[in-house]
Amino acid sequence: MSTVESLGLRMQVTGGHVATTYTTEALADTLSKKTAQLSALLSLTIGSCGEAFRDESDSIQEHVLWLAAELAREVGMLSALAVNAAKEGKPC
Repeated sequence: MSTVESLGLRMQVTGGHVATTYTTEALADTLSKKTAQLSALLSLTIGSCGEAFRDESDSIQEHVLWLAAELAREVGMLSALAVNAAKEGKPC
């Protein structure tokens, strides 16, 4: 078993599985950061900024949108975790 802990986040590897535990403060901070990152990334794909994005190769565009999709998935999972923790009144 291997454990790493930093800034309210603990990751533990046991038998090929990774368990992640957040304090409620770390969860809120992580959710806020991921949301801001996703918003900033997507703002570069629309309007006048989007022109430069659309001039990039298909591969670059695909990887940027893949990153956005992954960030959106993380935001959704962190949001669900925060809602469940709030309902239970427990740290995440």
